Amino acid sequence: NFDYNNDGTIVAYKGQSEKIAIPTDIEGVKITKIDENAFEECRSLQSVHVPVGTQRIANKAFKDAKLSAIYIPPTVIHIGMEEGNRFSREETFGYILIPKDFTIYCTAGSVAMEYARKKRVIKNQKKSYR
Repeated sequence: NFDYNNDGTIVAYKGQSEKIAIPTDIEGVKITKIDENAFEECRSLQSVHVPVGTQRIANKAFKDAKLSAIYIPPTVIHIGMEEGNRFSREETFGYILIPKDFTIYCTAGSVAMEYARKKRVIKNQKKSYR
């Protein structure tokens, strides 16, 4: 259900699942990035587990998705963050609406933790990531 490039970039998700775990590799290609609009309008998607080894999550990677949780490993060193991405009075993750119960699961001290602090969505901190 994933379209990807040979450089390890997820470019599109074609499934309808509510919860997914992006694989660490697809056909021997290690996943290192989630591209812009990769999960655009995945309205049934509620939870995403980003694999260890992923380094970048692009701006708008989850545009118009309806996520309630995302698991981000400490290997992520960049999360796209454009200023002014607001819908109503809610904050956004990339371009997704962040509901009040949205949770970012991440490792303390990681880039994901800093992102969560900036977006004010820190609820759960874990000392390790699996």
